[in-house]
Amino acid sequence: MSDYCGDPYPDCSVWEWREVMEYTTYFSGEFEIKPPLTPEQTAYIQQFNQTRRVQRMSSKTAKRKDEIRKAVDLPVGTEGGYFVGEEGSYGQNSGQDVVNGNRPPKGQPGLWCQWTSHDGETLCWDEGVEFYDYSEWLDYLILHFFRLWGRTLNGEVAWDGEESGDLGRLVVTDNELDVQYGEVTYRSGLP
Repeated sequence: MSDYCGDPYPDCSVWEWREVMEYTTYFSGEFEIKPPLTPEQTAYIQQFNQTRRVQRMSSKTAKRKDEIRKAVDLPVGTEGGYFVGEEGSYGQNSGQDVVNGNRPPKGQPGLWCQWTSHDGETLCWDEGVEFYDYSEWLDYLILHFFRLWGRTLNGEVAWDGEESGDLGRLVVTDNELDVQYGEVTYRSGLP
């Protein structure tokens, strides 16, 4: 796996292009949301999860239909980062406002956020494959949505990647994330 910055985006300070072979990480556990999200906030988090995060021209995006976002009083965001009104398969249609369909909006760690809430009371992994930047996405959601809405996350989610040794847990205490990396130890003999 190699990371690189390529033309026409020489400044990759926020997000770097990645050459990635399909890699899946599995998660178990959930984060409790207190107080629970409103139905409108739950719908927004679900739609955010189901929409490809792409760079947009905010001035054009603001004119588009986006009722779920508007119901939670969010602006369009930098490069259309809060927009969830795209249609088509997983919001991947390329509207006239899309600047680059293969780069996320400034400040977002990737094209897909795979954290979701089914009931408004918990935040969990959507069980989709190839979830990259999961800790960065969790920080993003806390900063941009949960704190703004007066919600507090608490809980623990363990991860286990395909490669031996890629394991750990994400511990959130009162909206503060602690990423704890695990290790595998081998020893001879009986325990």
